[in-house]
Amino acid sequence: MGLFLGLLFFWFLVIVSAKSVFRIWSQRRSLQPARYLKEITSVAYYQRLPPHKFESLVMQGLKMRQFTLFGDPCLGRSEEQGYAWKKGKKSIVVYRLEKPLTPADLHEIEISARFARAEKAILFSPFAKAPKKKTHGLEIISGKKMLYWFTDVAEIPIPLVKTTPAEKCECGAVMKDRVSRAGAPLLVCSMYPDCRVIRHQQKTNPPTEMAAIHKALMA
Repeated sequence: MGLFLGLLFFWFLVIVSAKSVFRIWSQRRSLQPARYLKEITSVAYYQRLPPHKFESLVMQGLKMRQFTLFGDPCLGRSEEQGYAWKKGKKSIVVYRLEKPLTPADLHEIEISARFARAEKAILFSPFAKAPKKKTHGLEIISGKKMLYWFTDVAEIPIPLVKTTPAEKCECGAVMKDRVSRAGAPLLVCSMYPDCRVIRHQQKTNPPTEMAAIHKALMA
């Protein structure tokens, strides 16, 4: 009995230790610079992007998914509504970048999509959660689904913060703007990975500023 309990305790320690090591490894990995969008592990990255850069990625993603764009597919932005066509069906694109979605938002978008004579509305919300209400003709791209949606866009993440020319690494090389796998802005030595100096920066584009930029873009 004592031997059995001893083995049970031993394997318990092994499992706990393995989980701790994996958690530490994952945390350290998430702080490393990302090279491609598919390496981003947090949807918060897309919250920090200026709206026009976010939209550029969306349009690239649509084209890579074999959509054909006619006019401006963004809902209600143009006097003559454009569409994203695929397999004979018309889709429109909707962004909600300033705050998480609510059921009222979904209802409003459903009505607007029908008025625009679209078979489907593709709604982008760069937040972890969205309402689970079933909607007709509405595809919500948020949370993990957004991370997956952008994996086909093989592009280096857009820098979030502009580096001043005088910003130098301890080794004398210039520091460059990069993004961590967790989506946070970084300053990374241009000699990386030979020089592994990484400086973490404060978040930019707070929600109030993002909302203002988005409002100006949609005007």
